[in-house]
Amino acid sequence: MKKISTLFVFLFFLVGLLLGQVSEGFDSATFPPTGWTVYSTSGATWTRITSSTRNSSAGAASSGNPSGTASKHLTVSLNISSTASSITYYVSVSSMQHGSGARLTIQAGSDTTSLTTLRTILLDSSSVFSVANTYLQFTDNIDGTTALGQTGSLDLRSTNPAYIRWTHQKDSGTSPSCRLEDISIPNASALPVELTSFNAIVKGRNVELKWNTATEVNNFGFEVEKITVSNRLLAISQELINNSWSKIGFVEGNGTTNSPKSYNFVDANASGKVAYRLKQIDRDGKFEYSKTVEVNIAAPKTFSLEQNYPNPFNPTTTISYRLSANSFTTLKVYDALGREVATLVNEQQEAGSYSVKFSAEGGSASGGNVSNLASGIYFYRLESGKSVAIKKLLLLK
Repeated sequence: MKKISTLFVFLFFLVGLLLGQVSEGFDSATFPPTGWTVYSTSGATWTRITSSTRNSSAGAASSGNPSGTASKHLTVSLNISSTASSITYYVSVSSMQHGSGARLTIQAGSDTTSLTTLRTILLDSSSVFSVANTYLQFTDNIDGTTALGQTGSLDLRSTNPAYIRWTHQKDSGTSPSCRLEDISIPNASALPVELTSFNAIVKGRNVELKWNTATEVNNFGFEVEKITVSNRLLAISQELINNSWSKIGFVEGNGTTNSPKSYNFVDANASGKVAYRLKQIDRDGKFEYSKTVEVNIAAPKTFSLEQNYPNPFNPTTTISYRLSANSFTTLKVYDALGREVATLVNEQQEAGSYSVKFSAEGGSASGGNVSNLASGIYFYRLESGKSVAIKKLLLLK
């Protein structure tokens, strides 16, 4: 097992969570709204509708007839203050269909695996809904007391994150579409992307970055950025520091979810003392930076050029090499007649380990001057300072 030389764990929350009031009528065209998730065991989920809404309002969340084994969940992840006490909402059904055992179960808890049932509404009961498309108001306490009609109590005050879930189910047959609207939770706010850890681990010549989220809202993904610590120390202004960070990769996010997610990224071109940070980007273009993690990778003692892998290859292969000193470096590919077909590296590089992808079909990994190379033997040549190395690669199509 390779030695883990450096491990930094940062526990932090993205700032800017101001407690206000959740007031959700699903009037925005974006569905689910910020802080909400939809899920079903059968694939069909809650959707937004604009007809048959309460008081001709702009929208409502609607769950159609689920399959007999399906559970359609609509969940909001919350940050709740100590003064929060209750949640109010309106429910209606699209038709008066009886005998299916259709029900709407409202649950709450501090995670999504152990939820307490606050209320069960019988959607096919004429004693509950006597007229279709008529909205009834319900109030459930979340301060440890039990409201009229509740089947359980749970104290969510200062429980962050907290979750409230509406689940539509049935036993058999055809059930009415369930509508949910005008939800209000005083002293609570929906949670954005919540990053709980960010680690940097040196494994040989590579650096593996790992991070976890507790919740995500409209998370497009994470740009991975890197800076050499020497460049950061030499910068005389924050603007120069920001300009010195370079994007080295992107990891796609999970959109909106209230379950923990894990991510990782491997930097195979790390050398010296470097720092990393994440740029978390929302789907609307907003972004936040994480804290930074630093690692120190010892420079290789010798200059070396590795055999490409895989070899033979089609159409892409990886070429790795090591530099024992800072120098101007070129990595080029030639055909069997000695003609240059690709320039993969042509820049000043610091001592360290590097990996470069080469594609025989053009594109960003080709070096910019490759167009559908034919099968055959090619050579790649690494020159750094006074050191030179040449190896052969084989393209088989």
